[in-house]
Amino acid sequence: MSSEHNVKIPAAELFAAGIFLVYAALLLFRTAPPSLTDYADWTYQGVLLRNHVLGIADPFHQLKHYPVPNSTETVGIAVFALLCSWKLAAKLWLCVQLGFSFFTLRALVRTSGAAWPIWIIAPAALFFNVSFWYGFMNFQFGLCWVLWFTAMLLMRVRSSAGEESGWQWPLALVLIAAFFTHMIPCAFCGLLLLAYSVQTRRWRVLINLAPVFVLTLWYIAGRFLLEGNADGQTYMQETAKPFTPAFFAFKANTWLKSFGSVNPHGWNVIFFGHTIFLLLFVLNFVLACIVLLCFLRSVRQGIRRGNELRFFWASVLLLVPFVLLLPGKALGVSDPGARLLQTVLAPTLVLLVRRDDLWMKLASIASLALSLAGLVLFQHFAFSSHYSSAQQPPKWPRALLSFTLIPNDDQDLFYRALERGDLTLEVFPTGMLLNRHAGPRP
Repeated sequence: MSSEHNVKIPAAELFAAGIFLVYAALLLFRTAPPSLTDYADWTYQGVLLRNHVLGIADPFHQLKHYPVPNSTETVGIAVFALLCSWKLAAKLWLCVQLGFSFFTLRALVRTSGAAWPIWIIAPAALFFNVSFWYGFMNFQFGLCWVLWFTAMLLMRVRSSAGEESGWQWPLALVLIAAFFTHMIPCAFCGLLLLAYSVQTRRWRVLINLAPVFVLTLWYIAGRFLLEGNADGQTYMQETAKPFTPAFFAFKANTWLKSFGSVNPHGWNVIFFGHTIFLLLFVLNFVLACIVLLCFLRSVRQGIRRGNELRFFWASVLLLVPFVLLLPGKALGVSDPGARLLQTVLAPTLVLLVRRDDLWMKLASIASLALSLAGLVLFQHFAFSSHYSSAQQPPKWPRALLSFTLIPNDDQDLFYRALERGDLTLEVFPTGMLLNRHAGPRP
């Protein structure tokens, strides 16, 4: 390894750490919690759970009697809300999540030997992206478990040991933790373990799937037999009719919006100006194309016999058809194809950057611009619902002006309800709480 490479890795890693620290500082030093769409709902549910723990009567909501994948955020916020105000609890839990995100990214980068550009690309593409701004924090936490689980399996592949003992509590615990964050990351971890056992002929390791298998059966029985699929009553609409030209255009748009471009309330063009707005759009497009080309190159090499990551690339290839064909909503999950894509993309992006060639350097330049733009937008828009401006957007195509559009203060009504002590609102049904005689969701 060259001395130049040795110098670049610490500097790039410090940059990534700095991005995470600045976000955490903005969270802690603002009075209000951030407006990140669904995160207001999860904060509200965290307060409700805290009240249930304290024995405070709640005639409007009931705890589910079965394990629920979307539980981590609610529990984390509730724990902090037992110790401090709900506003501080919401911010502290996000800081915990940011710290864990950096830790798991670092674990896979170090294990895989990824080159320095990944530290520039990953923050915006994986953690401060559209899903972050939409407040899909359970899902985002699930990506952390995917990164860590991939690193754990890669270390085991490199082990010279033959047949492993069946039960390995670190693997089982990560799988259980993934279950309680989001089912899609959990399912991907299970697929990785299955492919790992096939590649290494270590069949007994599959016993570590048993706890998650039991939890999943319990969840299915509770959701569909006990509560009549209450978790699926999410009032979502299809983005496009399946298998139409608009549907596949939507899939292409899903790929383009997966790399860190964000557009709070569609005001990017006014805030940054026309030239910078277009430049950021082009840089995002270039980044998406580079990653696609590098993916096609790497997956062809990855599935060759003898490659230590063959189990990983085989798992990814198995899921590509689902990414392309899943509808805009299913089983209470909004755009499961996009969630599956981002789940697969998280470790894939790290494993793609195995060298600092010209393509990766170009990708890091584009990502640097998107990271800094996202940070500026977070500081300006995430803590205020005031979006006035004397300027008017240009008469460009709506698809361009609304690219990566995020109505990030759309669910702030839950914050306002907490401010006035109103605990009667109907909550998003995929969490730990059932709505019982709750008021209508505005």
